[in-house]
Amino acid sequence: MAGRCSLASLPCSKETRTAIDKMKLPTRILISAAMLLMLVGASAADTHITTDVIQPGKVTRVATALNHITIIELPEPVVSYSIGSDSVRVEYHDNRVLIKPTKPNVSTNLFVWTARSHTVYEILPAGDPAAMSYVLDQVLPAPPPVPEPSREEVERQTDTMYASALANQRLIRSGKLPHGLRFWYRHSGEDHCDACVELRVTRITEDASSYYVRVVAENKATHPYRLQEPAVTALRPTFSENIADHYMNRQISVDALREMGRFAPEPLRTHGSTLNAPRDLKAGESAEWIVGFAKPGRTPAIYQFSLPDDEKHPVTATVVF
Repeated sequence: MAGRCSLASLPCSKETRTAIDKMKLPTRILISAAMLLMLVGASAADTHITTDVIQPGKVTRVATALNHITIIELPEPVVSYSIGSDSVRVEYHDNRVLIKPTKPNVSTNLFVWTARSHTVYEILPAGDPAAMSYVLDQVLPAPPPVPEPSREEVERQTDTMYASALANQRLIRSGKLPHGLRFWYRHSGEDHCDACVELRVTRITEDASSYYVRVVAENKATHPYRLQEPAVTALRPTFSENIADHYMNRQISVDALREMGRFAPEPLRTHGSTLNAPRDLKAGESAEWIVGFAKPGRTPAIYQFSLPDDEKHPVTATVVF
């Protein structure tokens, strides 16, 4: 039984089918040819849209065609222009300049001003649309790289930074915590624990917007303790902003804090810690680091540094500065 020919969809002989098969191109060749044509077409289209860097003293050549519009896009709005021939129509809208030649064989120059710069163009005679510029995207040159500071400048900045830090440094007395007048002879002892983690503040320095506090955590327990970044809170006395002078630059006890009355807590934003937390603090081990935090609206103030509880014992340091 005779087969059917794919071209005419009619019965045909074996000889006819063989002849038709020889006329067919392999599928891969057809696909490759189609892709090549698409790439060539895309390349031709891409030449109509170009990007050009604005350079002082450079004259940019612009190819045009009759019955076609060329658009120049600038990095900022156009404020005015000047064209050398009435045979080329020019309009501008925001940062775009529209150019349309009305006669053949006419070349002229075009000046365009923005608020901060001007550009110069040579408008070529109208020619083949295949060679014209559809869109000319004008961009500013990349800014020059920021020069590296000299060794002397780095040393001067470093000296200034360390001199300021040392000049504003204060020691915090934390050896024996004051317990307040009412609890001087009898106190609760909530701060004291011979077998717990103890937190102390030893010194501070500051700049215009932040405090930088050196803290020490000592594990006096027989078990390890997971050390984390402390939370920092400013404690605002509810009924008075006055703080007794003998508490200034000192770490105080829970009893002394109670003597000052009620407080409104104000959490502070911390930054710049050198702890590299979390880390395990072994039994008998201590760690010392610096934590920075943003200054509250009013200073001096009462600050509380809080770590996670050591089992049931709170790990805090309350400091006045």
